Amino acid sequence: MQTGLHKGADTMSDKTQDKKVARPEPKTAAEMQAMRKSRNYWVLGLIAGLVVLFYLITILRMAGAA
Repeated sequence: MQTGLHKGADTMSDKTQDKKVARPEPKTAAEMQAMRKSRNYWVLGLIAGLVVLFYLITILRMAGAA
């Protein structure tokens, strides 16, 4: 039996578990490192893209103020 406090928390955790992306399990340590390296490059690309976007927005705002 669920109490009122835990009812919402249980429902939320059920929803977030449904949305998890299934990733293949690495078989070896080398495979795990390769997967981690690939994921790190994606994160690096995302951060670099945001830096470029913020830089361009700043330049455009400065050009508009002059």
